[in-house]
Amino acid sequence: MVVSTRIHAVALRRLTFAAALAAVPIAATSCAFRQKRAENTFAQQLLREVVQRHPEIKGMEMAGLRGDGCVTIAATDAGDIGDTCDGKEKRALRSGEPDVEAPTRREPAYIIAEALHDADGALVGLLITDIAPNAGEGREAVLARARAIRQEIEARIPSGAHLTQGTPASAPAPAIDTSYDLRLDPSAFTSAVTNPYFPLVPGTTFHYRGTGAAQTESTVVTVTYDTRIVMGIAATAVRDQVFEHGELAEDTYDWYAQDVQGNVWYLGEETKEYRDGRVVSTEGSWQAGVGGAKPGIIMWGDPAAHIGETYWQEYLVGVAEDRGKVLSVRDEVVVPFGRFQTCVRTEDTTPLEPQVREHKYYCRGIGLVKEAEVAGEGSELVAVRRR
Repeated sequence: MVVSTRIHAVALRRLTFAAALAAVPIAATSCAFRQKRAENTFAQQLLREVVQRHPEIKGMEMAGLRGDGCVTIAATDAGDIGDTCDGKEKRALRSGEPDVEAPTRREPAYIIAEALHDADGALVGLLITDIAPNAGEGREAVLARARAIRQEIEARIPSGAHLTQGTPASAPAPAIDTSYDLRLDPSAFTSAVTNPYFPLVPGTTFHYRGTGAAQTESTVVTVTYDTRIVMGIAATAVRDQVFEHGELAEDTYDWYAQDVQGNVWYLGEETKEYRDGRVVSTEGSWQAGVGGAKPGIIMWGDPAAHIGETYWQEYLVGVAEDRGKVLSVRDEVVVPFGRFQTCVRTEDTTPLEPQVREHKYYCRGIGLVKEAEVAGEGSELVAVRRR
């Protein structure tokens, strides 16, 4: 998502682990199960498709919930079907934190066990991925690639009940926009984001309050002094913290960079959702150039030249598919922080949530000052502090 208060209520995992265990029936792990289920289940087909798209994956298993643990229901090596999870895998399932084994001479790939959820966020099992690092690639970059692949899989799972069934006609693969295949030249980017409608001055903090159905939320957005190299570009890191009833609900770092024409590009985000002080999800994280993710435009250098044009703001199929459209460059906006004129108004949509439609207002010298969703949720700027 873009630098702003999250327009939707944070989708925290409401399903308790005990309830999740009871929610997904897993077939018995008999020899008949091994022979019958190894090749023809939705889970098995899903793994095959993913591995074909990602040659860096050296092996993959999917385990479904059973009792207080899990059992393998799909694997690129079908001989693993029916095996119970070991202690480390069970801990990863229960804690929600990935278990990572670093490469060795004998096993030159990372082995990553992560909790797996369906498209609605309910816990359905565990994903174990053997993924090879690229030359010179560090641990965090490998984990980011594995996370993006897991999210790609989760977007394809309608529910846990589908995993051991035949491939459901109701769960087609997400459509991929093959026409959106851009390459960014790092030499065509500036060292600072100075777009008048989206200025990012390090040390600046924006405070927003929720409105309508989101009135229990508040958001603090801080432009940090940190940068992150994405696709060879030094991107400004912006921290976006969402609070519900005063408690941290989401903590995200977004990365932005401006090209020499003044266009501001969104290059990815690293997000964590919290419940009771613990991280419960990193869903929605992505990085341009990793796992098929591509950058998008957050603000044009000349918004008036793009009125009525639909453009990608972020792109990772099934995970991050926000699109924008400039509707006006002459809006007047009144928020607690002040009155603004000649503001840019955009309409943001996503095919992942076709019922959601929101307007955002960007004003000269400040940036985002207001969001308003058709369903009634929104946010507005109440204060700006600069160091």
